[in-house]
Amino acid sequence: MHRVLLLPAVLAAALAAGEPELPSSLSVDDEYEAAEKAMEDIRRDAGTFLIEHATFVVSDAYDASAAEHLRQSRAILADGNVQPLEPWYAASWLYDDARRAAWVAETGFETYPHSRFAGALLHQALLCRARLGDLRDVRNHLARLWYYIEDYPELGASMLAALEAAEKRQAFTTRVDLDAADPRAVVDIGGSYQVEESNRLFAFLTRHGDRDDVAPRALLGLARARLLTAKIEDAYTARRGYEDFVYTYPEHPLAFTALLELALSHLMAYRGDHYDVGALQQAQAIIEQAEIQARGDTERVAQVDAYRRRIRGWLQDRDLRAARWYVERGGIAWLREITMPPGLTDWAAGARYYYGQVIERDPGTAQARAAERERSELPAATTATPVLGAP
Repeated sequence: MHRVLLLPAVLAAALAAGEPELPSSLSVDDEYEAAEKAMEDIRRDAGTFLIEHATFVVSDAYDASAAEHLRQSRAILADGNVQPLEPWYAASWLYDDARRAAWVAETGFETYPHSRFAGALLHQALLCRARLGDLRDVRNHLARLWYYIEDYPELGASMLAALEAAEKRQAFTTRVDLDAADPRAVVDIGGSYQVEESNRLFAFLTRHGDRDDVAPRALLGLARARLLTAKIEDAYTARRGYEDFVYTYPEHPLAFTALLELALSHLMAYRGDHYDVGALQQAQAIIEQAEIQARGDTERVAQVDAYRRRIRGWLQDRDLRAARWYVERGGIAWLREITMPPGLTDWAAGARYYYGQVIERDPGTAQARAAERERSELPAATTATPVLGAP
């Protein structure tokens, strides 16, 4: 219970610089709007279908023909050496088995949409299209199952197959070298982001998939799609996706993964100790929450420790550089007047403060030893060392 209550507070602390509080409104997200718009025709046709279905009289021959299409499609997918139902299928040997099987199942549904095998035909067509990677057709077949035959008993299996097809197309991978000194060399993310249909499929599954497996994985896929672009303008959207995941599914096994990738999204923005330290502070807060989500798992705890060491090392570098910045300007009178905080007469106070931060954070590091040595060389203090945040 405490983990759930801690989560919004920790993430809110990580969202510095005036970013809105979570959760974000998924209904206004571009991917959701695009997915909904793409479904307009199917939703409209579903109304007509359901009216016709309520009064349609299904004969035994009608059902038998639908069943034969289903049988043949399954046989083609399993074997390929099957006598075609229709004459025009004779030329289909030019194509692979999955495509031929898809055509047979799709023709069966279009010809016999009110048979008791209609759901199975759509499911079979979806499996064929998933094998081919035709995500638009996968999404359309899944949408028809959802809007036309929502009581189809294998609907969950259809959604899972669709999700796996979208994940395969995205092919998201991460390589993290936490020993790299250069921040740009730490994170290497691979995958495909220029796949509109996979994102629309993720969006559909996030809305309609089961909350134990399909919907969480789909939401993670949407966040990853933004992270893959490596564009600054998409970083914020990616983070909101990860934050929505952790807020919505705080106890899900993938919450730990989402938190690590959220931390990575901040570390990717860090460009070294000359730059704003905010990215490190945000990543640090998120990693602390990831430790809670690790739930004592040895491998996960080790990952958290590795991230913590990397972030702490960069914070040490950053504060040591800040201290030296004050020292360098303290020897030049006119720079000393510009850089010294108002009300102070001791130009070395800023340097002492940052040296102190380095020493206190991790006294056993090389940065801390350098800070001790350099601080000892400063002139004696003439004013109190400033306290961060003090009035």
